[in-house]
Amino acid sequence: MELVGEKYFEKLAMRSLFQDFYRNDNGSIIRCKMHDMVHDLAQYLTKNGCFNVEVDDIGEFRLNSYYEKARHSMIVLKENASFPISIFYENRLRSLVFHCDGWGSEHMYIETSKLFDHMSCLRALQFCYNSIKYVPIGVNKLIHLRYLDISENDDIKELPEVVYELYNLQTLNIKGCNNLTKLPKR
Repeated sequence: MELVGEKYFEKLAMRSLFQDFYRNDNGSIIRCKMHDMVHDLAQYLTKNGCFNVEVDDIGEFRLNSYYEKARHSMIVLKENASFPISIFYENRLRSLVFHCDGWGSEHMYIETSKLFDHMSCLRALQFCYNSIKYVPIGVNKLIHLRYLDISENDDIKELPEVVYELYNLQTLNIKGCNNLTKLPKR
């Protein structure tokens, strides 16, 4: 399945639908940008399904008007930005992606613990490439979580025992957590 997806991605990239590729040390593509027209089309088609939040350092954030019904979200936090927890109250998100530009690990650890109180429906959570030191406290409250991605976070040294409380967890991506030395003992 992954190989099929890779072939489709390569074909779309050859047709210039993707641009500005970022690669890791192995030369693998870790992220890229969509062409503006493709992005606009994707947003139009998924306007009720997903929303993005961009928060700057003075606490202002932009989001589309469909966020209350959305099931998928990406949060982009600029350096020294405040976490916009209020928009996630009463939320039914199924997937959440964090992208933090220079955000402190300690700050994220505290703020996400508050956030998880309101995310009982979350199925997928991604924290990759964020320089976090710990798996966020309260992640065990996400009883429906099936996918947890903490990959490429070199500062994580151990996984907490609460990971075992995630009974529905099917995938735990720890690729690139090079300093990870301790796994839970169950």
